[in-house]
Amino acid sequence: MIQNYLNFQENVTLINNQLDRGGKLQKIYSSKYFIEFHVRTSGKTHFIHMGRGNGVEGFWYSEEKIKSDFRLRDRFLEFLRAHVRNEVLTGLSLDSEDRIVELSFLSKSKLLLFFKARDLYFSYIKEGHDTSKAFYSWKKVDEIEKMDNYFSVFDEIGRTSLDKNGEAKKITDVISLLTKNEPLELNPTKKKKFLSRKQKNILADLENVRCVNKLKDLTSLPDEEISKLDSRLKINSKIKVKLDSENPHHRRDILFLKIKKLNKAKGILEKRLLDTQNEISQLKSMSVVTKRRPVAPFWKHLKSEKTEQNKDVSDLFVVYDFEHYKIAVGKTARGNDEIRKSFGKSSDIWMHIENATSSHAILKLKSSNHTIGINDYKEMASLICKHSQWNSSEVSVIYSNLKNIKAVKGSPGKVIYKKERYLKIFLES
Repeated sequence: MIQNYLNFQENVTLINNQLDRGGKLQKIYSSKYFIEFHVRTSGKTHFIHMGRGNGVEGFWYSEEKIKSDFRLRDRFLEFLRAHVRNEVLTGLSLDSEDRIVELSFLSKSKLLLFFKARDLYFSYIKEGHDTSKAFYSWKKVDEIEKMDNYFSVFDEIGRTSLDKNGEAKKITDVISLLTKNEPLELNPTKKKKFLSRKQKNILADLENVRCVNKLKDLTSLPDEEISKLDSRLKINSKIKVKLDSENPHHRRDILFLKIKKLNKAKGILEKRLLDTQNEISQLKSMSVVTKRRPVAPFWKHLKSEKTEQNKDVSDLFVVYDFEHYKIAVGKTARGNDEIRKSFGKSSDIWMHIENATSSHAILKLKSSNHTIGINDYKEMASLICKHSQWNSSEVSVIYSNLKNIKAVKGSPGKVIYKKERYLKIFLES
């Protein structure tokens, strides 16, 4: 379970060989003992597993992923999703001295992971032009000089020169480790809620298929009446029949075929309902199992300096008024948070620059009569670039509805998004 330096060396080389020239980090999941990175290369998805510490230390490559039954969430997972998900991973580097691995990304950011004394320490580096902004799990955020690699940031917490002699330890396949160390635990309360929703949905489907009698009545109509039926016959909100023939006999055949299918569906649904009700009965006698918690990395709780708390709203963001809408643009990290809290609503459009630190913008329509088009997105992008010191005439942005944006606790201005869309904008010079 605990890899030595030579194991690290072997596995980092294996992962780099599999990724070849790198790939997009599409998804990140976590179990109790592992972080799992899904990296997509041409025609293939690779699964990189990283130990969380506490006796599970190292990196593993696999073509299998963690099953959903084992997945758990914590703030470390949310931090990784906020900072490195959707990044292009260019490769892994191993420190020449200690068990420190650096994940490098195309956006000039780096994630460093250090296994020491059964703990996992980590640092996230965002490179600028001359300096780099560094987040540490053991101390406050700092601005440091730009370097070829950043392994030395761990010197202050015990980075040392390990013995490179000897042999690599025999290590177990990651999936075997997962199964051995993370037995499935059923949470009856969660399962009961799931089965309750399932039963409700089955009953709703059964109600819909009970329109068979109505269809039978239609088959008994005279040919003249059947010919007058709508070609897109709507029986109820869910059941529709396409009568794509003018011939009354053909139409009657279509109705009989639909009746046959609905009767078959009714039988399947009734069986599913009975099985679900039996499962609910079995769960009633079960007690609640304590929820598993992931092994946490070393992450010191530091009180952030609230230097912006007393700032006026005008210092945090600016609002531009147009004919059909308003656009709010954050000036600072807190300003990016503030426009979501005090300006935006769930249906508004949120946008920021892809793979870059930038201002966020929110577009709020004045009236639903206006349809947002490419020129409107271009206006948002140009305002973001204006407040982000973006000098290029070309910019790639990510946008989505505000309801799909979630803040990362403890990281001002950082968000997790879903159902995002991508757009390349060419700005006027």
